[in-house]
Amino acid sequence: MKYRAYWISGQGDILPVPTIHIDLVAKHPKRFGYTRGSIERIFAAHGEPVGHEGFARQEIMLHLIVNEGWMRVRYTRKNDLWAIELKSFDERTQRIISDFFTMIVGSHAGRLSVRGTAQLHSEVRICELHDGNQVVRHSTTVRELVSGREGITSRSPGSLCARLEDPLVTD
Repeated sequence: MKYRAYWISGQGDILPVPTIHIDLVAKHPKRFGYTRGSIERIFAAHGEPVGHEGFARQEIMLHLIVNEGWMRVRYTRKNDLWAIELKSFDERTQRIISDFFTMIVGSHAGRLSVRGTAQLHSEVRICELHDGNQVVRHSTTVRELVSGREGITSRSPGSLCARLEDPLVTD
């Protein structure tokens, strides 16, 4: 697996993140509905350099997820965990996420196969964000998402997902 972080649009467009999520937004602002000037103004308003993982990053990423429908995807090898932050986990976003993992893991002639280091048993934590608060958390595995099985459990708010303002290491 070459990348361990992605942005997925509400239409299912997958953008690999070579470094950190905010860096991709800052380098390609138009793709995310911003201009270079608007990105610079947001960072300046917080007294931060462009690309800094601080308050401006949190503001921009929260806007992209809650208002624009983007999904932030990260993988941590240490925990063998995929974390997905999105606005709402519904049938449409579940299909988009399932398609994403099918692309990464692969499905050939009805049989699942592993590409790279993505594993079928890897845990997937899905966190819904509403006004900056993680409201509902779902837990499943890559296998369940790719196969379309009903193995997703919902959990009440707690410590299942990292907070948006806490960067998650992608190695």
